[in-house]
Amino acid sequence: MDATLTTRDGRPALRMARRLDRPPQEVWPALTEADRLSRWYPFRVLVAEPRTGGVFRFDAGRGAGFSAVVDELDPPRSLELRVRTPPTMPREGEGRIRFDLLREGARGTLLVLTHLFDDRYAAAGYAAVWERAVDALAALVDGRPGAGPAPDPVPPELHDAYLTRFGLDAGRVREDTDGWLVCFERQLTRPTAAVWAVLGGSAEGAPPVGAEPPEGFTAPGVVPGPVTACEPPAVLEYLWRDGSGEPAGRVRWRLAPGSRPGARLVLTQCGPAAVPEARDAALAAWRERLAALAARLRG
Repeated sequence: MDATLTTRDGRPALRMARRLDRPPQEVWPALTEADRLSRWYPFRVLVAEPRTGGVFRFDAGRGAGFSAVVDELDPPRSLELRVRTPPTMPREGEGRIRFDLLREGARGTLLVLTHLFDDRYAAAGYAAVWERAVDALAALVDGRPGAGPAPDPVPPELHDAYLTRFGLDAGRVREDTDGWLVCFERQLTRPTAAVWAVLGGSAEGAPPVGAEPPEGFTAPGVVPGPVTACEPPAVLEYLWRDGSGEPAGRVRWRLAPGSRPGARLVLTQCGPAAVPEARDAALAAWRERLAALAARLRG
């Protein structure tokens, strides 16, 4: 699919487009009828009220559910939903999902899906979910045998391809008079405990304060010093050394539950303003290191 990640009204905006080989009036029921929606939408649809102010109710599984209100309806051209995000997605506020059906030629439709949300680092996961859902939608409107709901979970390869495509693998820098901070935030494809184990940590054998950090928590060119904090399977912090071997700052790994499909990693390295070359080296080294971690998590 054609996919772009931009910002709209200060929020991440995901736009995805795909051509369907049916006219808009034949695609429209798949957007507005509960039984048809449930055959391709990422969540089972319990109720669909296709009118302005109408409510769509969804089953999120494990007893959880959520709803959306129709803010705009123009059959068979556009549908916009204001989504009340479920408590199982604490990083998100109220979302917006819009479908536009644009006629292409005599028998085709360009489906344009726009999704506004809050958690920018979840964008790759959303894009991967929507791609598979729209694949299922295309099969449904084509009447292909076996058309059904989008499969779950999302393949890690698809998730990480979108992550790289959107530039979500890049770090950012914050600087002040005291020094600099390099930060990487990344949605991973496996749960927290599994990531911790791949990095070389364990609940039973957590490195004590003062020990060297496991190799998985280090990066080439960033000389590790002693561990200063360890809280398996969530936090590992250690000092890093400058060219003279003296402590120059800290590296901190923090893992927490993220959006689907796995853990959210926040990695930081801080250093003094006097060594800006170390800042630039850290940006490159950690980007490469996290790409290698993602590849290993994909198996």
